[in-house]
Amino acid sequence: MKANFIIALVTSMLYFTSCMHHTSKMQVYHEDSAVSDSYGTPVDSLTNYFLFTIKFNDKNVSTGIDTFNFYSIYLYALNEKVLSNYYLGHDQYRFLLLRSFDPPIAVTLHRKGSEVWLNA
Repeated sequence: MKANFIIALVTSMLYFTSCMHHTSKMQVYHEDSAVSDSYGTPVDSLTNYFLFTIKFNDKNVSTGIDTFNFYSIYLYALNEKVLSNYYLGHDQYRFLLLRSFDPPIAVTLHRKGSEVWLNA
């Protein structure tokens, strides 16, 4: 009887701990104060909003910074926050629309728990 109780207890503990949410080690922020402050506000107009390299399996992979500099100019002009330097307290997804004959538009989708809101 006591052995069955211990087996049931250990099994249930293993079941519940295996279902716990584990955070990914891929979500690493550089937290460089030369790029932005902890609220995501860029230091100056030369700030790169994107990373030069990404560390993947202990190797540095280039991200093609030549095109990203072009996007950073528009993001700074639109007063957007740097999303790749510090974690800003919730998930944010940004869409940048660069239109040929009209001004650019930045749309940011925010998600914090069950709350979702949109900034344009």
